[in-house]
Amino acid sequence: MNLAKKSLKELREQWEEGLEIELVLPHVSPLPSEDSYVTLYVILSKCFQTNPTPLTLYYLHRYFKIGNYWEVSVDQRVVSLRKCLSEVGEAFKEFYPKEDADNDEFDVQIEATVRKTIRVKAKDEDEATELAHQEFTVASDGEPEDYEEQTISVEKVIEA
Repeated sequence: MNLAKKSLKELREQWEEGLEIELVLPHVSPLPSEDSYVTLYVILSKCFQTNPTPLTLYYLHRYFKIGNYWEVSVDQRVVSLRKCLSEVGEAFKEFYPKEDADNDEFDVQIEATVRKTIRVKAKDEDEATELAHQEFTVASDGEPEDYEEQTISVEKVIEA
């Protein structure tokens, strides 16, 4: 059976068999949108009777919903309870950063040199150069950018 087609109940039954549940933390995306998600963090343990003292091993499972289906990410490493809690805490810090009232806000302008090779189909080098400059971008945040562009080289691609 495909894991993506299993319900949350079926996934948990499969991955948690023989383990004790220590903590379950649900996390729902703070932004209600098409990109919203649901994650369930589960810390599990297994106690082994060893002499002279018992040994407890901890595992961290992350169940997350993609579309209508649940997936699982299982930390197969044996870790301490402190490590499991630390990983869950770091995940929550990513989505809920602490506001620091003592800090001011700054706009920083950055000038950088970026070199890219852009493959285009054109009838000659002049057209290829023009098309490549039209396609060139390094934008990743939606902010407007101003480029100072210079063509370094133009080479015809010869398939081997």
